Amino acid sequence: MRSRPLQFGGQAALFWVAAGILVFNLLDAILTLTVVHAGAAAEANPLMDVSLSWGGVWFVLVKLSIVSLGVQLLWRLRRIRLAALGLVGMCVFYMGVVAYQLAAIGVSTWAA
Repeated sequence: MRSRPLQFGGQAALFWVAAGILVFNLLDAILTLTVVHAGAAAEANPLMDVSLSWGGVWFVLVKLSIVSLGVQLLWRLRRIRLAALGLVGMCVFYMGVVAYQLAAIGVSTWAA
């Protein structure tokens, strides 16, 4: 059974969603390095924890590579509804991770 293509604003919107994933992933990597080196947190993902033990540069390279490959795969399959929803889901997930990390280190966008 074939799934129907996802129609929610065209390819341009999905492109920006994919780009957002990459930006949020980079922010996640930077924030993770910041809080781990400050001793305020530990890496929860066992695979990324191993790469973190190799050093910050390797951690960022592994993290960006894995997520970029995933985004590339989903982008190539974007005409399949599940792949397009996967891109949107990844973007929402990384937005939440970055928001959580910013809140954890006390950064707030709300003026007091």
